[in-house]
Amino acid sequence: MSLMGQTYDWIKEAKAKSFIKKFEKEWIKEEKGITKEIEKVSGLKFRKNVDCFVIEDMVYVALSNPLTIKVHKSMRQVRNNLIHELIHIILTQNKKSIKLIKILNKSYPKKDPFYKTHLALFIIERKVMDNLYGKNYFERAIKEDEEVEDMQELREEFNKLYPHFKKDIIDFFERRITQK
Repeated sequence: MSLMGQTYDWIKEAKAKSFIKKFEKEWIKEEKGITKEIEKVSGLKFRKNVDCFVIEDMVYVALSNPLTIKVHKSMRQVRNNLIHELIHIILTQNKKSIKLIKILNKSYPKKDPFYKTHLALFIIERKVMDNLYGKNYFERAIKEDEEVEDMQELREEFNKLYPHFKKDIIDFFERRITQK
């Protein structure tokens, strides 16, 4: 079968369906705990449910808009990717995040949007993972991440800030800026 000049691969479809079935079984056990922890740690609330798409072939391991997860053999890695993308989603679903963007722009005027976004995101992500899976889980997860490139400068700033973070990312950065 050909769709827009592309051959449809029934094997990939079967593999994706098998992955979805396996992942749904795992995700159902943790979904509420993970989403509640993201809300508690970030100080934000999810505004609506989001559909999740599953793709066999994709450059990235996941995307937040639309929420898309790449088929992967490690369910732990998929869960980690999903946590990361859900944090992107909660940040974009909340108007309060505009305040966070302004604070990050003021604090890091020479840094690109990726740096600013991921600085806040990694702080939330690590706290969520520490709370749910124990200390050092985040560091192991980052080492396994297929997309982590050379982010030394970002990691240094993150490591400097993280020990001071408890919860509520906007309040945290707001306090940091008033202390400077």
